[in-house]
Amino acid sequence: MCGACKEQLNACTQGCMTAFECALEKDVLVGEGDQILCEIRGTGALCLQDPVSQAAAPELVTFDTCLIARHSEPAERLRVCEAECGISYTDDVCERYP
Repeated sequence: MCGACKEQLNACTQGCMTAFECALEKDVLVGEGDQILCEIRGTGALCLQDPVSQAAAPELVTFDTCLIARHSEPAERLRVCEAECGISYTDDVCERYP
């Protein structure tokens, strides 16, 4: 990872990391701030299905919020460390999880 959210990453338990990896694999991360609710619905539907990941949801939100808050340039990116985290956007999350 790029180190921008080191504290939040260190607080992210195995359940949190499993859910984050699932969100990456299932392409439910969005690249625009106004689509965050679609991301939340998609992540919940696909990646927060067991008690461990559900319990880690607050850690996941804290980590992702940090990635978004620490972003600067270029403007077309929503999160810092996109390359290091392997984040890509499919732009269809709100179609799948309206």
